[in-house]
Amino acid sequence: MAVMARDSWTDDRLDDLNGKVDRLDARMEAGFADMRAEFRAMRAGMAEHRAATQAEFAAQHRSMVQLFAGMYATISVGLAGVIVAIVTQG
Repeated sequence: MAVMARDSWTDDRLDDLNGKVDRLDARMEAGFADMRAEFRAMRAGMAEHRAATQAEFAAQHRSMVQLFAGMYATISVGLAGVIVAIVTQG
């Protein structure tokens, strides 16, 4: 069975590792700050787009209501015409 070599951790090596961890922490914090700024910008853009989208949906809703009201009126007049034709033929 092979025995693994054991490294000794001197104060200098521990200080070096501590410095690396501190630099990594600083890089991660900077990355997270950039990501938070990007998310804030995306949310602001979505808020602007939401208002425009809501206006578009309202316009489409009005058009659909007008279309279905016209279809209902047309079908009602047609049905009334058929009823009148049946009654006057008898």
